[in-house]
Amino acid sequence: STSSALNAPLGEQHLSARAALGGVEELAEPRELRVVGALPEWLAGTYLRNGPGMYEDAAGNILTHMFDGYGAVLRVRFEGGRVWVSQRFLQSGAYKAASAGTMRFREFNTAPTHSSALGKAREVAATVLGAVGVGEGLTDNASVNVVPFGDRTALALTETASGAYLVDADTLATKERLTLQPGDGMPGSLTTAHPCVQRDGALLNFVTEVGLGLSLYRMRPVQRSPARRELVARVALAEPFAPSWMHDFAATENHALLCEWPIRFDMSRMLLGNGSAPTPFDWRGDAPTRLHLVRLSDGNVDTYELPAAFAFHFAGAHEDGEHLHVFGAVCEDPQIVEALALDRCRAAPGEPEHKPIPVASLRRISVPLRRAPGARATMTEVSPPAGKRGSGFAEFPCVNETWRDFGRSAVRYVWALHAVGGSNLGNALVKVDTRDRTAKVWRRPDFIPGEPIFVPRPDGEAEDDGVLMACTHGPDGKASFVVLDASTMEELASCEADVTLGYGFHGT
Repeated sequence: STSSALNAPLGEQHLSARAALGGVEELAEPRELRVVGALPEWLAGTYLRNGPGMYEDAAGNILTHMFDGYGAVLRVRFEGGRVWVSQRFLQSGAYKAASAGTMRFREFNTAPTHSSALGKAREVAATVLGAVGVGEGLTDNASVNVVPFGDRTALALTETASGAYLVDADTLATKERLTLQPGDGMPGSLTTAHPCVQRDGALLNFVTEVGLGLSLYRMRPVQRSPARRELVARVALAEPFAPSWMHDFAATENHALLCEWPIRFDMSRMLLGNGSAPTPFDWRGDAPTRLHLVRLSDGNVDTYELPAAFAFHFAGAHEDGEHLHVFGAVCEDPQIVEALALDRCRAAPGEPEHKPIPVASLRRISVPLRRAPGARATMTEVSPPAGKRGSGFAEFPCVNETWRDFGRSAVRYVWALHAVGGSNLGNALVKVDTRDRTAKVWRRPDFIPGEPIFVPRPDGEAEDDGVLMACTHGPDGKASFVVLDASTMEELASCEADVTLGYGFHGT
């Protein structure tokens, strides 16, 4: 983008945020978008994305955090220079109850309201039992991610074990909640919505049981429940009764890397309500970050330590024979969690709630593959230096996942959501050259983009040969899919809808 676009005031950006973080309508039948510009001839295929589509239930109960909304799955199909979208709500138990006017479960930061102490007691009892794997006390609102799961099927996920649903990848119809074969010896109600998809299509993921620890497992796709999990490793946690919040993890074909940040679930606050605290976590800034490197072939675990930090997301895990390397969007502390409260996200410049989004910078985490005397993990800054273009906030990192095809042992380029001009949300997209710490930035003033995705050009000859796509919203509330040249970050096309498609979280 030009300097004038990058330096433009925030203007009506808050109107875009209010639209993107509001309600969406279902589009059961594909709707064609108007393409302004020209899409590459080679761009063809389907993109699925999951994310919150409703922040208020039928009874008027209002959710308070970006992570609270009820899930809606978006499908975007590219073919012959044309684009179609469809979108449907995930038919979870939480969504069905909300549609009928009842908040059945506590969501990330919003608890149900009750007219009596008995109602509150029942909610607490159900949540306590759900947290230890008995009953259904934790939400099944699968609103965070959607991944491929076999032939023409996708798996919608959230961070509870009960929040996993099979979705028809063509019609977006919710097929069923994914259940597991009983008795596999891996109890747990807390998990991640970011499984690592292995080359054979199997999912690598973990589940945590309060008081017991973490189980890393492999699960192969099924068309119907139940699914079967295979234990890979058990990992001891620093505080089993206050487990770390691990939103994502990294994996190669040979190893998994679990980052046990010193942000702990406060189980009493999670179960009984927030009280005066904004989120159900405790930050232990004087405790280290523990990095667990798991060898997938035999489950061996080596643990390293780094200073306290926090990250939501990773990208570009790779090995060079000596180390596993991965890029993370790393924060010094978890202030960003509070920054994603809806009153802050929707605030206009000048309003008391409007504050710049906390810095999350790209860092390379490197962990030795073999335990040896003196071996240690490192974390290296790769974002541009402070004050340079592309410095500051970077989130939703992505890379060219076909980097192996170039015969390289390193990943050079990372694309991400970015923030400029003191924005309270990401309002730009950035390409970071991690070798020389420079960046190229795209911004359309007043618009709010979501997670970017890199699509490589078939038979491409360079790591950055492809396009970068993201769903954006403007002040009029209408969405558009922007398609950029991933090398130059110049806009190639804007695929414009006449409806709101929602901010969204993650897709594939």
